[in-house]
Amino acid sequence: MMKSLLLLGLCMALLDVAAGDSEELQALVDELNTIKTSVNKLLEKINSSMSSCCKVGQPLPCANHYRNNEIMDNWSGFSEVALFVYKNNMEVHHVTFDAIDSTFMNWLNKSRIKDSTWTDITSEPANVFSLYGQQKLNLRRTFFLNSNFLSCGDTTGWFVAIDNERGGCSWEKNTAFPVFKYSTANTKMNWNSSGIDTADYFAIYVH
Repeated sequence: MMKSLLLLGLCMALLDVAAGDSEELQALVDELNTIKTSVNKLLEKINSSMSSCCKVGQPLPCANHYRNNEIMDNWSGFSEVALFVYKNNMEVHHVTFDAIDSTFMNWLNKSRIKDSTWTDITSEPANVFSLYGQQKLNLRRTFFLNSNFLSCGDTTGWFVAIDNERGGCSWEKNTAFPVFKYSTANTKMNWNSSGIDTADYFAIYVH
C-alpha cells in the first residue's frame, strides 16, 4: 500500500512538470489526486480499526480479527500466556498457562494450567483441550476447552470458539460466526444449559 502511494506521488510530480497548459494531462493529475485521497482515507480507516482491535475493556469498534504478527511469528522467551474472556467489555473468565518451552500452537494445554477463574478446570477430566480443538467433517471448534462428550445433549465444557454454522449440535448454532461460548459459572457447564453465554470477544496475553 505504501509503495503504491509513493508511485502515485512520483507520477504526480512528473506530471506537474510536464503538464503545462495541457488539459488532458491536468485531468490525469486530478484523477491521481482523487485516487490518492481515497487511498489515504482507506489507510486511516484500517489504522483506526486495527488500533481499536488491539484494545480491550473499551467500547471501540473492531470489525477484524487482531493478530500480533511479531509475537506469533517469533514465539519464544515467554513465561506465561493467558486466555481472557470478555462480556460487555468486562473480564468474565480467564485461564493462565505456563508458557516456558511452549509454541504458539501447544501452550493451550491442560497440563500447563497455572490458575483459572473456573475452579474445577484442573480437577475435572477433559476429552478435548487445545487451540486446534476439533476440525473434522463440519466441526470448527477451536480454543476448545471441553470436559466430556457423550452426545450433543450430554456434553460439558468451559470455553469454545465456533467458526462454522454446520456444526452437528444445536448448541453450535448461531445467527453469526465466529461465536465464543463460555460457562458463566465457576465450573464447567452443559453446553445446552442456561449457564452458557456468548462472549463478545476473547484475548490472548503473553508475559
